[in-house]
Amino acid sequence: MEYSSIAKRYALSLTEAVLTLNLSLEKTLSELNIFIEIFNSEESLKQLLLNPSIGKQDKKEVLSKIFNKEEISPTTQNLFLVLLDKDRLSLITSIREEFSNQVQEAKKETIATVKSAVALSEKQTVRIKNKLMNLFNKKDVIIKTEIDPSLIGGITINIGSQRIDANVINSFKDFKKAIVN
Repeated sequence: MEYSSIAKRYALSLTEAVLTLNLSLEKTLSELNIFIEIFNSEESLKQLLLNPSIGKQDKKEVLSKIFNKEEISPTTQNLFLVLLDKDRLSLITSIREEFSNQVQEAKKETIATVKSAVALSEKQTVRIKNKLMNLFNKKDVIIKTEIDPSLIGGITINIGSQRIDANVINSFKDFKKAIVN
């Protein structure tokens, strides 16, 4: 089974548990971020938790100390313990990414990456944001802008798994195809 689909399942289960218990999705995401920050910044901790020759009980004691110090909620603690029991702790970053996507979906938010040849004005960014909110039926669209001089003119937008391509080069290519055919 593909790791991303496994991560998605764990994230979905966590989302369902948090919503069923009327807990905060944002707080749970924050707890995941705290743990991942500690996990990634402490190489010795990472090696200990991912080392198959170290007993699970020893690993649980280490996790317990982190939970107590960082005040991690029982629901998030249970996720980490299940991941430890199933030898899936290495997927925690992917699970957090999937959970973050589900939090955005629950809040009817999404992130759009807008590439343009030159920097967009605030007015242009707001217009794009409003159009995308209407087009994708979202309460909010977080716009991340990038400058890509190879576009010459126009923009490309990546939002979720979709791409909106309104750049000059592709318009010329489409025009050329129309003339040739």
